[in-house]
Amino acid sequence: MKKNALLLISILFLKISGFAQTNNGIANTSSSITKFSPGWERAIAKIAPSQSCIFLVQAKNWSELQNKLQEMRPEVRLLSSYPETATVLIETSKAHAILISTWPGITFMDIRNRTPEGELSVSDFDLSVNEVDYLSSQFPDLDGSGMVFNLKESRYDSTDVDLAGRYIPTAQSTAFINVHATTIASMIAGAGNSYYTGKGVAPAAMHTSASFYNLLPEPRAYYDNYGISVQNHSYGIGVESYYGAEAAAYDHMIYHDGRLIHVFSAGNAGLSEAEEGPYAGLQGFANLTGNFKMAKNLLTVGSVDSFLTMETLSSHGPAHDGRVKPELVAYGEGGSSGAAGITSGVSLLIQQAYKQSHDSLPAAELVKAALLNGAQDLLTTGPDFISGFGNVQAFQSVKSIREGHYFLGYVAANESIVIPLEVPSNIKNLKLTLCWLVPPHPNISVALVNDLDMQLILPGSGNVWLPWTLNTSPHPDSLLLPAVRKRDTLNPQEQISLADPLAGNYQIEIKGQRISTDRQRFALVYDWDIKDYFYWTRPTSSDNLHSENNNVIRWKNSYGYSEGKIEYRFPGQSSDWAAVADSVRLHAEYHTWKVPDIFATAQLRMIIASDTFYADTFTISRPLDLALQFDCEDSLLLSWEKMDGIDSYQLWAFTNNELNKLVQTSDSFAVLPAFASQERLVSVQPVLAEGITGLRSPLLNLNFQNSRCYLQSFWAREADNQGELTLELGSVYSVSKIRIEKRSGSSVITLAEFPFPAELSYTYLDANLNQGANNYRAVVELQSGLTIMSDEQRLIYAAPATALIYPNPAYDGEDVTIQTKNLEGSTLYLYDQMARLIEILSIDVETEFLFTDTLSRGIYFYQMG
Repeated sequence: MKKNALLLISILFLKISGFAQTNNGIANTSSSITKFSPGWERAIAKIAPSQSCIFLVQAKNWSELQNKLQEMRPEVRLLSSYPETATVLIETSKAHAILISTWPGITFMDIRNRTPEGELSVSDFDLSVNEVDYLSSQFPDLDGSGMVFNLKESRYDSTDVDLAGRYIPTAQSTAFINVHATTIASMIAGAGNSYYTGKGVAPAAMHTSASFYNLLPEPRAYYDNYGISVQNHSYGIGVESYYGAEAAAYDHMIYHDGRLIHVFSAGNAGLSEAEEGPYAGLQGFANLTGNFKMAKNLLTVGSVDSFLTMETLSSHGPAHDGRVKPELVAYGEGGSSGAAGITSGVSLLIQQAYKQSHDSLPAAELVKAALLNGAQDLLTTGPDFISGFGNVQAFQSVKSIREGHYFLGYVAANESIVIPLEVPSNIKNLKLTLCWLVPPHPNISVALVNDLDMQLILPGSGNVWLPWTLNTSPHPDSLLLPAVRKRDTLNPQEQISLADPLAGNYQIEIKGQRISTDRQRFALVYDWDIKDYFYWTRPTSSDNLHSENNNVIRWKNSYGYSEGKIEYRFPGQSSDWAAVADSVRLHAEYHTWKVPDIFATAQLRMIIASDTFYADTFTISRPLDLALQFDCEDSLLLSWEKMDGIDSYQLWAFTNNELNKLVQTSDSFAVLPAFASQERLVSVQPVLAEGITGLRSPLLNLNFQNSRCYLQSFWAREADNQGELTLELGSVYSVSKIRIEKRSGSSVITLAEFPFPAELSYTYLDANLNQGANNYRAVVELQSGLTIMSDEQRLIYAAPATALIYPNPAYDGEDVTIQTKNLEGSTLYLYDQMARLIEILSIDVETEFLFTDTLSRGIYFYQMG
């Protein structure tokens, strides 16, 4: 029986391994082999028949699949499932997996021998790249309040000071806490308690966690029960250029939920190539890290640096079928993880802006359209396979929602609807973006199911504009070509833009070209710029530029390749303007400024020909060095540097999961009652004129400071036959006197006294050392009458040409110390009570040890010679 079973398996495997391929590398759709992922043959051949592996299985019917798998237990172990698309992740042997593949109703199988990993570390954080700071200054009510996001990864530290108090525990979270996950969660919703770099995009949002070891979506009820509207995925499993069961599961989830936003990092495999599909072997293309990122309804995000340069390692498109991927890019220096995090946070703010007006979440396609339409085009006009539709611009995307520049509707098969659009005069950069959600498709080689077509018409002019469309031919030269205006039959989003539109009454026509359902829901977002516009996006009134550092200042404008002059001044101190740069390229929209070393309010202006544009008043400062001087049972002393231009200093403490004000003082120190809270986290912030605050220092953890109650340290050592006594104080605040004392027998004598000390360090030399033990202590007297004493310090002294042996008597097993002076090279002879020589010890250093663990109890005699 065993031989027959193995023979059957071998025959099945030969049948599977011999399937035909079409000329584009995708399995022939007329063959049953379409149920296998590309690369299945190569991967399955490396596995022994009895070897256990993890497989992804999709079927037509959930109940039948569930029942059949139940019959195969314990040979098959169920790891996770997504019943909505009859998909399971199982662990079983190769032999059993091949048997399962022969079952009627199996539609897809894949080998899952890779574990997900975070898309590299986040090395820096700059919210100004994506207009998040500017959005906060213009719409301060948008902070993520009432919103909930989920981080699908390892668990993050929910007790972190920037995340504490807003975590929702769930059973889907892992026990393992990961630094990468904590960083991404902070980028999305950090409160900024630790430092300004700890503030995320949506700092008031609630949050929760789910394990990325389940690569399938969570059940819809999970998202509903916890009110989750955005899920972030900053991980990958290696380059996969095909539409698998996981991609289908996410498309199904988003299509049927209709409100949930899933944001994936594109990956950090930008120099890699796909091993399967029509783009196999093309280095630098089609290298998204996971087939789930091929899903049509989610967002995949690549990364740029602070100067909008594409990160070399950021993964590129196209998707396996030529669709635009990634759809967006965002700041992510060091990896696309951070780019996905920022985009997730901006998605929350778009949802919040809509919810404030409609008391419900927006359709997912509306959020997606707002993001794509508001994005800043980077490489070429229209989309491309490197930066997608461009860099996320939070303010532009939210502004479209706040101003009602969108349209929601339905279209049926072969139906055309017309949306009127009045375009005013004196505008530039008209942009329209159409998005819709589509169901998954069982054929892995074709992704788009319902196709909508958009065109823009100016009646009476004969002008018709089609969407920007890319060349999808599998050749690097073709994939790098700029987009052209052409009908799009691949993507579930289309975009039309006009740089200099004429004023008039336009028509937007949307047609249901290929609809497999009753009708298709869609969202359209539009916007434009005013001619000759300029505005600063950084600094805003809430920004602080770091003094004596290089700071990036940013603006938006329509002046093209013109040049401007940047100047600054300090309002309240001087009305004079000084030059930042005499000539800057306006189209670059940023400049790096070495800010003066000063604490002050400041203002910038841009001069363009005869026009002048002023920035908000902002602050220039740097974090003060906060130190703990003493830490007593009833009080503690904090100090910091006193700076010119500062009216006062505000102290903060992190208690009850938030920052709370402690005390405001004009001094450079403060005595506070002892902290009862376990955190003991404090910070200091300079207060400039008129109550304007500068940069708050990072939180200082008092539990990790090497500070005691006034007495930092006191120790004694021998130096040139004298006792050198050193005292270090934490502070001289309220100290009336310090003393250094020596105990002799039962009496104590004062060696030195320092009334009203001004220094923190004192040294005293005791020239009258006793042979043997010398005991010292330091005493601090406070003005309140309180006396603080140090622990007693003992100095063992041996006079020159003498030996001091202690302890005497020594307890059983206790080592004996031999202290000598100028006796190096001598020898100690040890005798027992019978005068028998039992040990000879050479004295090579001033301190030697006699080990007694081999000696019996009794009296011993020694002789030095």
